[in-house]
Amino acid sequence: MGVRRALQLALAAGLAAGLISAIMFGIAASLELLSRRKLHVVGPLAPLEANRWYIFKAREAPERPVVEVRVLLHPGLAKARIRVSNYLDRDVKGTVSLSLYSGEDVVASGSAEVEVRSRESVALEICLSWREGFSPSDADWGVLEATFLIQPRFP
Repeated sequence: MGVRRALQLALAAGLAAGLISAIMFGIAASLELLSRRKLHVVGPLAPLEANRWYIFKAREAPERPVVEVRVLLHPGLAKARIRVSNYLDRDVKGTVSLSLYSGEDVVASGSAEVEVRSRESVALEICLSWREGFSPSDADWGVLEATFLIQPRFP
């Protein structure tokens, strides 16, 4: 009888430990999903020049690693080369948008979705759509806007 009782206690302890582990994993996963963080950067492209790199950095706080967005406008301003470098310890997923202006009017725009793994870079191209009646010679300045969700890391 002593062996049977010992086995029952061991089984009960194992089940309890498994149940506690499952609950703790569920809580950790829920907190991770609820704490999704977002990085946002907005910056000017001025003066507006083709074949010039514009560099923007998004970070959660000073002295924290960055997600860097580099923009190179092609001659003719029909498209832009984008390079997103993720220096965080987590993957990011987001949108990069460009808008070109004539005064206060948007004359061209384009955007792209991007996903960048931790400590990697991704290159992409954004084709700009021009409003009817406007040409690259009408564009005075531009704006880059990028938003990234920091992807959860599960235990």
